[in-house]
Amino acid sequence: MPYRAFWIQSDHLRVISGEPTERRAFFDEMIAYAHPEYEKIVRDYRTSLTARNRVIQSILAGDAKKSDLNPWNTLFAEHAVQMILERRKFFTWFESQPIIELDLPGPVKIVLEERHKLETLTVATFSDFMREYLDRDLTVGRTTIGPHLDDIGFYVQENDAWMLTKYILSRGENKTLLLSCIRTIGRYVEGISGKKPLFLLDDVLSELDTRHTDILCELFRDSMTLMTTQPNHTAGLPSYIHRIELF
Repeated sequence: MPYRAFWIQSDHLRVISGEPTERRAFFDEMIAYAHPEYEKIVRDYRTSLTARNRVIQSILAGDAKKSDLNPWNTLFAEHAVQMILERRKFFTWFESQPIIELDLPGPVKIVLEERHKLETLTVATFSDFMREYLDRDLTVGRTTIGPHLDDIGFYVQENDAWMLTKYILSRGENKTLLLSCIRTIGRYVEGISGKKPLFLLDDVLSELDTRHTDILCELFRDSMTLMTTQPNHTAGLPSYIHRIELF
């Protein structure tokens, strides 16, 4: 069976704590692991977005007219709908998966947040929506709708309210949540592509207490995982973890 390697470092915590662009890029890469054709969809979308924005700037400069947008509007709508549908398919599956007990302050959820969500999503409905926003696009000088504006929310429930985990959880707790998410993504990739995940976890034990170290090890117990860490982080590892010391 072919393999798909997931190389995860502590810096990946920015998927939670960083900007929406970082979350979009991470999940788009993960979806492409399962659906290689998705990489082309994203690339075509970005190309049409860039071209459309260039025509908008030309219109504002008086070097083009609104009708010059028509061919790019069609391409943009086609690629945007493909991209949104693939993201929705992934997150529908993801939200159906059970989240194991992570010893966090409350229940957690990871959801796709579309800036402008269309319940009926077709090229025609998206094109109609684009026409509604055309004047706004021409005012601000760029395309103001589309999946390049969406975000992914990591939430924890506290006092009956859903709060962003980056404001509530510690770095260690957020790291545990992210690694749980990555383990689940591995199952998705294997189920869709047939490629068995190989996890390369680089120095992920830092900032984890004993309880969350145990949870992390249990998360990846049934997987092919190589974990690098500092010697002072290995004392409390479960007995089934095989250690290799390099000098």
